[in-house]
Amino acid sequence: MWWREECGLVPPAAKKEVIPVNTSGDQHEPHGEERCWIVAGRVQGVGYRAFVQRRARALGLTGYAQNLADGTVLVRAHGPAKALADLERALRRGPRLARVERVAPVSPPPGEPPPRRGFAIR
Repeated sequence: MWWREECGLVPPAAKKEVIPVNTSGDQHEPHGEERCWIVAGRVQGVGYRAFVQRRARALGLTGYAQNLADGTVLVRAHGPAKALADLERALRRGPRLARVERVAPVSPPPGEPPPRRGFAIR
């Protein structure tokens, strides 16, 4: 998958620096930033995505939380930097039944525009 090397799940050919990507075409992102994370641990089947959705909506963020086939969760969010930092702290905590082992920032999925409306569970 596109994010495995960034998370250190495969040996990197050459370590790449993760650089925030501005996919809007604007020089400055007027309505916030976009961030993505891969969350590993016991995060599927424990209400993790619903937890993320509630927290993100409360922070006024748009985006989604999506289960991936390898048992991790992809979280993609767009909004103000402070709200994104608050969401990242919440991702590390998770709901009561979850056991978060790692939250790794990754680049957004290639070819997909940033989410601008609502926060969905996929």
